[in-house]
Amino acid sequence: LFVDILNDGEKRVINTAHTDTKCGVRAYGCFDSNSQLEEATLTTNPYCEKVTLPAGPAYSAGAKIRNSTAGSGNIKIDLYNGDWEFLKGCTLPKHTQQVQELECNLEYSSAETKEYYLCVRAEGAGNYKINTETSNSCGCAGIGCLAGTTDFEIFAQPLQFDDVNFVIDDSSFQNSNGIALKDYIYDYILDRYLGDCEGGCVIPIKYSGGGQTLSFSNVLVEYFADDILKSSNKMHGIVEEKATLTSDSLLVGLEDAGFTIPENTNEKNFKLYIQGEQAFSQPINISKSLTFDVNPRFVSIGIDTTFEATGFTGNVTSKWAFGDEREAISNNNKATHRYTEEGQFDMEVTLKKAGNVTSTRTFRIIVGNAEEAANQTIKEYRDRIDKIKNALDGYSPWIRNVIEEEIDPDAIESELDILERRYNDAENDENFTAIMLDLIDLKVPKSINTSRSGQFPLVIGFENFDVSYIEELSSEDGDDEEIRGAIAGWMNENVDGNIKYEEISAFYDSEAEVIVSKFELDVTPKSEESYLIIGYSLAGVTFDSNYNEKSLEGGTYIPLSDVRRRVAFVIADEISPAELGLYVSPLIGNLGYDAGEIREAEKRGFNWGFFTIGMVVLLIFAFVVYIVMQEWYKRNYEAALFKSDEDLYNLINFIYNARRTGLNDGQIKLKLKQSKWSAEQIKYATKKLEGKRTGMFEIPLFRFAERKKVREEIMKRQENPGRNIY
Repeated sequence: LFVDILNDGEKRVINTAHTDTKCGVRAYGCFDSNSQLEEATLTTNPYCEKVTLPAGPAYSAGAKIRNSTAGSGNIKIDLYNGDWEFLKGCTLPKHTQQVQELECNLEYSSAETKEYYLCVRAEGAGNYKINTETSNSCGCAGIGCLAGTTDFEIFAQPLQFDDVNFVIDDSSFQNSNGIALKDYIYDYILDRYLGDCEGGCVIPIKYSGGGQTLSFSNVLVEYFADDILKSSNKMHGIVEEKATLTSDSLLVGLEDAGFTIPENTNEKNFKLYIQGEQAFSQPINISKSLTFDVNPRFVSIGIDTTFEATGFTGNVTSKWAFGDEREAISNNNKATHRYTEEGQFDMEVTLKKAGNVTSTRTFRIIVGNAEEAANQTIKEYRDRIDKIKNALDGYSPWIRNVIEEEIDPDAIESELDILERRYNDAENDENFTAIMLDLIDLKVPKSINTSRSGQFPLVIGFENFDVSYIEELSSEDGDDEEIRGAIAGWMNENVDGNIKYEEISAFYDSEAEVIVSKFELDVTPKSEESYLIIGYSLAGVTFDSNYNEKSLEGGTYIPLSDVRRRVAFVIADEISPAELGLYVSPLIGNLGYDAGEIREAEKRGFNWGFFTIGMVVLLIFAFVVYIVMQEWYKRNYEAALFKSDEDLYNLINFIYNARRTGLNDGQIKLKLKQSKWSAEQIKYATKKLEGKRTGMFEIPLFRFAERKKVREEIMKRQENPGRNIY
């Protein structure tokens, strides 16, 4: 039973009555019995382990100890809080065997889960021994020591609660919380009611715990009114209700709401949803922010270093918070600073340019000796890779495969292996510094986790409904705006459902990057025949199972019936439900939309001669048109991916050279992604190098000329490698 005085989670009283039955599992802290163990001799200087213990009326604590070989003495267990304040102690019983787990009860109660230090020490001349290990430590020797050197085989677990029978008064409250009950309540009345209870003061007390029946006795509240001591023996049940407001139009400040938008969004309207219902929609103007980098990331201690923000155009002013409680403001993109301590510092940089466009990013700066820093970074990266792989094991295989394809932890590990071999062969500071800089360039995620999630109505993407998809399925077209409105109206009347959305991101030292966007749709159409339309190419959508999904020109659709369907899929892109433009629609003819009267043509006799000539002319015309479209598509698609031909052929040349040096495609892809090339750009350049088609099905009239062009551009860059700049 827990009693929360004032119902604020701050001061709680717990039932301290307990049995000797142990509950839950033992808490050993970081001690791992499967690691390589060594014995240590107990001394009067305690050996301590950092442990996390749940709520309990008391705790059984102990250690596995080898019996004394000479002399004798008591063995003590002591419990300290996270600030090393002593809480309780007990004496372990004597050995009855050579090696034995000894336990005693700590008469200390806690109403919540907390971190503690559990310590064991010897008194007297005994020669007792305890197991230790150092694989992943959070233990240490001595009161107030810094945890993280050695772990000890010490453990604790809560005891079972006994029947409730305890008194809550000034004395008991003082013992468990360090303040008298009357003083605690009086402070609340001063704060909540300004000390004025003329209209009555409510003192909330919350009781919680397992299912049980409670009875109360000897209830007494004494208080002064007009200097007269009065008392009451009544308790009342209270019910909390959420506050509601009734008002005319309100101006709601959203400055501190922390809204974020995807970096490349095309959205033009701000929409606020409250509990799944749209409160309002407002046109907004989104200015493109600044994307930038900062160099250098590794610096020597005690040396003035000039940091420079790069990767953008135009003039800026900048503000620098160096992470060591010092800041600087600059009228350009540079700042000079000297670090006086070794370590890792999070530098926050804010750039501002004309038009009140600002961008803030955080960068991890490593300060110290290059050899030591590189060694520590390699170890940290190994640990990160292990954590990433463990995190990936927590995802369903169909999601895990997509994430692995995007971040490729095996390729990262291979690259780290190469750097570690270089580290082992390095001979001077110059070598170690070069390795450290390459380690900084090797982007290794600290974690993979959900960065954003939510649940939305199906019509959230109304303004991005691409009605050309349903027009293609219906073999019918009309006014796009009218059809879009008809679809939204039909969905409101005939479809129940929602969209659950989740962004899964890789978190780096200074940023998070979305790996995949996950969608779960719960859809129940009332129509026997309709279609779920997804505004994304089928090639880029991965489903958790087969939904009989089919491709449209740039989109995807799934046939639906009047049966409830759950559809789950991921897209390896940062895209919101609103931008995706999902919708459910029947064929246009069943929308109730009038596309105009279509007249039946007058029937005539069939002219086979005219038909044959017409077909020949049509095929020739179609062939010519397709060639023109093919080349137009390739040129425009290429222009959309690359600012210039120089960028494209530099990228092709890099892939060509990397393959010649023995790098596999996974390693090449990793290096290019770390240099800010997109997956689509890499795929296009690779296909171009291999002479494969890069877009729509091609009639290979110009394939030879294109391959020749690629060879010529590669040869130019082999002769003049300075053109290949990254």
